[in-house]
Amino acid sequence: MTIRKLLILLLLSISIPAYAIDDVEQALDEWRPDLALDLLDARPIEDDANWQRLRGAALVFLGRAEEGVEHLERALDMAPDDARSHWSMLPGLMAQMNDTGAFGQLRLARQLRRTMEAAVELDPDNPEYRYGLMQYYVGAPGVAGGSQRKAEEQRDALANIDPLWGAAADALLLLDDGDNEAGLEKLLTAWDGGDGVQEVGMSIVFNAQNLERWDTARITAEQLLARKPGHPGALYQLGRTAALSGEHVDPALAALEQYVDRPFIGSSHPSRAAAYWRKGQIHQHQGKPEDARKAWHMALELDPGFDDARESLSSLDEVDREGQS
Repeated sequence: MTIRKLLILLLLSISIPAYAIDDVEQALDEWRPDLALDLLDARPIEDDANWQRLRGAALVFLGRAEEGVEHLERALDMAPDDARSHWSMLPGLMAQMNDTGAFGQLRLARQLRRTMEAAVELDPDNPEYRYGLMQYYVGAPGVAGGSQRKAEEQRDALANIDPLWGAAADALLLLDDGDNEAGLEKLLTAWDGGDGVQEVGMSIVFNAQNLERWDTARITAEQLLARKPGHPGALYQLGRTAALSGEHVDPALAALEQYVDRPFIGSSHPSRAAAYWRKGQIHQHQGKPEDARKAWHMALELDPGFDDARESLSSLDEVDREGQS
């Protein structure tokens, strides 16, 4: 597994840290780092580690990784014995890895591992920390500290903390071995209908889509949205599931419409253009070629270099020409 793929896996399970400034916490929880930053700047408490962590997180999510990491490092300097100070560094380090070459990625990956290990050492009963560290051990190459043995150690520790977290850990090892069906079943056990390990929700959606288990993907996305109505990943993937399957199209279109209407879509999520492309695919399933055409034109208006939408339009034009001949 490449370091870049590992980053995607880790980001699925790292939740936004929860701290004392309620309005800021809510803004970040609703994927509105722009609003969170405005609130923080209106109430500067620069000698407070929580404020530094929150401001760093908001800046990272806004794509200002270098500036965000400066605040996250200040928070760590202020509270080095707080596991949250270490865990909060992860999104910043991962964002930096996207902007560097192979050697820099390896250096940052090792720093990422040490940071996760420090958080686990300071708070050994926190299953989120252990699960994230296990993901690293499973996905990272050996030169960056990946280790099957260490992954299994984390799996055993998670099983002792909570059986549902143990199931999530078992799923990681099964998926890594290529046993996708059994891995998905373990993820579903951990998910427990939406009442269990929240960190596995998006993993279920992705793996179910890959296995063409459309109902599982759709229901899990709906369960995510029931808990977090504005969850951008769940909104988009509900639409993607319908675009691929042609099933349950009406709620999927509504989800994509809500997605494109969001005030902020971060770089870690698909673009608005991608959402319009998926809308066009759904309209095609509905037998509405003109609606599909409009959606794909909108995708190209937003992103003139979006080849998928251009190819979809070309295919539709070809069908029209064949029908006229």
